[in-house]
Amino acid sequence: MHDYPPLVSGALHLLFRHFSQRQEVLMAFKQVQLLVTSQDVDNYKQIKSDLDQLRSIVEKSELWVYKRQGEDGNDGDGPSESDDKKKGDSGGSDKKKTESTSCYNYRVVKEILLRLSKLCVQEGVSGKKTRKQQQRLLRNMGAHSVVLELLQIPYEKGEDVCMQEIMKLAHEFLQNFCAGNQQNQALLHKHINLFLNPGHIFMNNFQLCSEINERVVQHFVHCTETHGRHVQYLKFLQTIVKAENKFIKKCQDIVMAELVNSGEDVLVFYNDRASFQTLVQMMRSERDRMDENSALMYHIHLVELLAVCTEGKNVYTEIKCNSLLPLDDIVRVVTHEDCIPEVGGACNPEVKIAYINFLNHCYVDTEVEMKEIYTSNHMWKLFENFLVDICRVCNNTTDRKHADTMLEGYVTETVMSIVTCFFSSPFSDQSTSLQTRQPVFVQLLQGVFRVFHCTWLNPVQKASVEACIKVLSDVAKSRAIAIPVDLDSQVNNLFVKSNNVVQKSILNWRLSAKNTTRRDSGLPSSKDYRNIIERLQAELSVLVDVLHRPELLFPENTEARKKCESGGFISKLIKHTKQLLEENEERLCIKVLQTLREMMTKDRGYGEKLAPPPEPEVPTEK
Repeated sequence: MHDYPPLVSGALHLLFRHFSQRQEVLMAFKQVQLLVTSQDVDNYKQIKSDLDQLRSIVEKSELWVYKRQGEDGNDGDGPSESDDKKKGDSGGSDKKKTESTSCYNYRVVKEILLRLSKLCVQEGVSGKKTRKQQQRLLRNMGAHSVVLELLQIPYEKGEDVCMQEIMKLAHEFLQNFCAGNQQNQALLHKHINLFLNPGHIFMNNFQLCSEINERVVQHFVHCTETHGRHVQYLKFLQTIVKAENKFIKKCQDIVMAELVNSGEDVLVFYNDRASFQTLVQMMRSERDRMDENSALMYHIHLVELLAVCTEGKNVYTEIKCNSLLPLDDIVRVVTHEDCIPEVGGACNPEVKIAYINFLNHCYVDTEVEMKEIYTSNHMWKLFENFLVDICRVCNNTTDRKHADTMLEGYVTETVMSIVTCFFSSPFSDQSTSLQTRQPVFVQLLQGVFRVFHCTWLNPVQKASVEACIKVLSDVAKSRAIAIPVDLDSQVNNLFVKSNNVVQKSILNWRLSAKNTTRRDSGLPSSKDYRNIIERLQAELSVLVDVLHRPELLFPENTEARKKCESGGFISKLIKHTKQLLEENEERLCIKVLQTLREMMTKDRGYGEKLAPPPEPEVPTEK
């Protein structure tokens, strides 16, 4: 009720703090990390020791980082020439000592970065596995802040080989630090300018990818134009277009627009006769296929990027991509005999995978009908080509050590996906080419059914192949296509068995769900959580009640009580929110407004605000 605004703000701060103690305790508990095992304690001690040492070394970087000898003859590693004159013979020994200190610091920093990096991920047979507990421990101890300071140390990039290695290890640590950890990614996102390729910051993080602006995309497309066609630039663009298995239409549109504007400096498609022969030569060359930075790999990743940009039925990008990579060019590349060359006895279908995925998302699984693909013979040429690859994987060796897993993945995932999408598309029902291509259709069903019986299929691949058989079988029945009797009966038996398995799985799942519910109902923990939540809500409710009837805080017949009863307190509170906005006290202003909103939902009887009762009817004389 006082007229001095700073005093009113201070009183409100104290009031809200008093009625949010339990909430603050709960928030503090969320920030506490328990060191459960002795290994956690040892890791904590090692990290603390390493970070203290690393922080000290980084702060004194001027004294040990190599510097090129200046024009005046001074060397940054040792004392100046004037100091040498003053110290005499002791100068030489001091310089040796400084040089040895530099070498020591280089070695220690490398060892620390390697230790911290190993804590974040665990190497295994199936690849790297993130260790969330250790990533969180490193975050809570501020390891990323020290390493980010290390990245900003100036050094001679052309001469200091040791420092180059340290910078590489620092980037590797930060990549492992934020791998699969969205909280850590958000922390590094604030320092995105320190990274040449910040793909690891956005990797599988839908929130950060959705917030990306055009300037970042323009930067990477411009880097491709000025610094050359590097695969890493395209990989970053692929990362921001799709995250957490969700397509980000905004990013798809931005990337597509920038690629089109860039022109031939970025978009390389080998469409004409001369350039197509160049593509064929690259597909034949083992060096081009194995080199991650070759022109062939750049082309493959470019087509993959366009496929991801059109994924999820984006009309704008579909139209743009149709003009960039026509259907004729796709069929010519995929059906070429050198498109799937032999590499050491195994096939290398990377070009096919990229092109067929692009075809699927840009021409088949689309928002608008692409009539050309349903009326022409392009798809049937591809189906005939698929049959050759299907025969290859079915005749593959049973020895898994020498199996061609890449070709198997191409057939069971890429081929099955486009066949399923094509024949399940609503636009394919209007196609008349199916009636004249029945032999190829039957061969396709036979080939897919043959793949289903391969012993090397994993559950995901088996499900993909089974879905494809189901779609082809349904199309055959709806379009009255004659299927061999034995094949038809085998397909029907397959789905009978599959339905039985599904029914049994559903029954087992229901039984396990009931048992889990019964077990959980007997545990007292759910009641404890409910009590905590109710007490937190009660804390806010008490504050609302106090502010709803502030006059009860004052003795009767006092001036303060009379002011509160006449609405003076609420009026003062509302006026003070304007003052808070002018003084940029946004947090306190929001708290006051939220409390006022809560007060509006309660009536004077401390209950929920309800609709007013209907007025009684007044009898009238007749």
